[in-house]
Amino acid sequence: MSYETEILFISPAYMKRTTYLSESMDDQMLVTAIVLAQDKYVIPVLGTDLYMRLRTDIEDATLTADYEGLLKNYVQKIVAWWGMVELLPALHVRHDGTNLVIRTAEQSATISPDDLHREIERSRQTAQLYTDRLIRHLRYNWDTKYPEYHTNTEDDIHPSTKAYGQSGLTFSFGRGYKANLRHIIYPPSYG
Repeated sequence: MSYETEILFISPAYMKRTTYLSESMDDQMLVTAIVLAQDKYVIPVLGTDLYMRLRTDIEDATLTADYEGLLKNYVQKIVAWWGMVELLPALHVRHDGTNLVIRTAEQSATISPDDLHREIERSRQTAQLYTDRLIRHLRYNWDTKYPEYHTNTEDDIHPSTKAYGQSGLTFSFGRGYKANLRHIIYPPSYG
């Protein structure tokens, strides 16, 4: 899916507040992780129609109580934690323009691949827990609160009913998003 404006369901500040990230973490790296989390994990759980409903309501500032509750109580948590799954490998290995390099710092030691794998799995388990809660909520409430959950047609992405199943180490070395791409973040007060 390609858009002129990227709608972020969380802000970098929200991700820092709700995960293990420090306040000094580079926001641009977080934006990349957030976009990847939404594209790779949120769309498949919500399906195209419900995802687009949330996206449009955020962009137009027209979220109703049910959709705002869905976003705040369920979707934002999975974006933050799947974002961590995407971010952790990128914090360990970076592209310096010509090579992939392992980052080091003067007063700290790089972690081993086993330690990295453990941290990714820890974040993945948290993300899967929140994803499972979202799926259960949607399956129980779709007919009264979220009709878009079952209106996908043809080549739309139809919602997945499984939160678990992906295993192993996830490496995602996504490039940063264009600086001139306009971002709309929900809620606006989080910056």
